[in-house]
Amino acid sequence: MNKTIFSIALAMTMAFLNCQASDQNNDSFRMENIGDTTCLHRIVLDSIYYESSLVYNTQGTRVSGLAVDAAMELFDYDSYVRLILVDEDTDTEYLVFDAYYPKNMIDTMFNIRQYAHETTSLFNIATSHLKIEVGNAVCAIENIYYSDKYNTKTPEQYYADKLLNKTIQDSIILECINHRLRQENKIWVAGNTSLLQMTYDQRKAILSKNENNEIPNLQGFEYYIGGVFDL
Repeated sequence: MNKTIFSIALAMTMAFLNCQASDQNNDSFRMENIGDTTCLHRIVLDSIYYESSLVYNTQGTRVSGLAVDAAMELFDYDSYVRLILVDEDTDTEYLVFDAYYPKNMIDTMFNIRQYAHETTSLFNIATSHLKIEVGNAVCAIENIYYSDKYNTKTPEQYYADKLLNKTIQDSIILECINHRLRQENKIWVAGNTSLLQMTYDQRKAILSKNENNEIPNLQGFEYYIGGVFDL
């Protein structure tokens, strides 16, 4: 799709974003304190990204959860979009959302609402910023939501809850990938691999990066458990 035409269409779509939802917008991808208006902050961004860049700096505000409204399109099989929250004190990266084939369709606009991945709950991050990674794709971010409510969980409870939620999220991601593979008559299967069990930050530490220090779209190979994998 022509990028200028897409930008116009995307701007129109964003106006209707509140009425639409992604297939992955279930409770496991929902920020824990999204309904607590006493500690919830909304940043209206209304920005379109065709390349990787800084998105937002929290300016020293405590963050215990973060979610976004966004719309995006992947232009080819190697396309990807990732929004990442970086803890500047530990240099840890948390995945807010990502889009790539075969989890998502190419040449099809889709959106997410109040979506969070690894940022459904955070352990009181003090200093952070958001960055976006874009490869052969386009993404519009309408709103950022973050909570500054102090997370009172013990570290043990926090990590136990995160692990349980990740298990649910992973099963949904695998279901999406395998559904797409069946639709396109692919003859390989995605499943629970050691890479899937890792956090985004852990995966990034061991996977090869491109010239921008970004993980390329591996087209699901990190979840491959059997069959004939073809690019």
